[in-house]
Amino acid sequence: MNIEYKHAYLIMAHNNFELLRVLVKLLDDKRNDIYIHVDKKAGDFNKDSIINDIKYSNVFFVKRISVTWGGYSQIQNELNLLKEASKNSYKYYHFLSGVDLPLKNQDYIHNFFDENNGKEFIHFCSQEFNLDGKDRYSVYHFLQDIVGRKKGVLYYLQRFSVKIQKKMTFLHRDRKDIKYCGGSNWCSLTDQCVKYILSNEARIKRMFRYTTCCDEFFIQTIIRNSKFYNNIYNTEDSYIACMRYIDWKRGNPYIFNIEDWNELNNSAFLFARKFSLDSQQQRMLVDKLANSILNNADKK
Repeated sequence: MNIEYKHAYLIMAHNNFELLRVLVKLLDDKRNDIYIHVDKKAGDFNKDSIINDIKYSNVFFVKRISVTWGGYSQIQNELNLLKEASKNSYKYYHFLSGVDLPLKNQDYIHNFFDENNGKEFIHFCSQEFNLDGKDRYSVYHFLQDIVGRKKGVLYYLQRFSVKIQKKMTFLHRDRKDIKYCGGSNWCSLTDQCVKYILSNEARIKRMFRYTTCCDEFFIQTIIRNSKFYNNIYNTEDSYIACMRYIDWKRGNPYIFNIEDWNELNNSAFLFARKFSLDSQQQRMLVDKLANSILNNADKK
């Protein structure tokens, strides 16, 4: 099979390895290669336990780094996955977290992308979100890769630094000739788009190093200021733009359970997050969804 017709799934995981095993099994198809990054902070994990049931896909575990919430390490992790996968040329590259699951079987997913070949599936937030998030990238967050979510001396020191910088507008690092845009970092991209993003890695580092939560800005900003914006599947502030169902109204994000089965089963989305195996209701949903997809699968 010509690899240019294959898809690459790029998975970022840091825990919930039992659920990760389910995800990988649902992606197992000769038309897919799977690239997995497991956060270095997760410690030792059993690779074989994740891929024991894999029969069709090639699975690659990329070099592990420690990823800090909100830090540039999140961006670096995404770039590392893209660089590793782009050593081959895939038709599409799909970012998923380790707690995502597909809602459709692989025949359905591949047919969808065949019908929409050349489109970029990237979610863009509203202009209001972009303006509200300006502090993420316009001032320096020097300690974000150390601080993460932890509140302590360094956290409050960084907050003080940001407060001072916001008043000193002449120090702001955002460029007036760039349209900064945010959105979900879970996206599906063509090979040409991925190669373009990687060709801008030095620029991305200049613009987004020492920022906070700009894994939700860097891809959107690079694409918004390029010819690839003309290929966006949907430019409205809707997750249909990236074909992922993510519910921020009921949670942070909401964790689906068996009561959501009908909604998910009848959804137009291709993927959803987030899932868990922590409760019986959540596990029942994962089992039902997995069985439904596998029973309807026609492996190529």
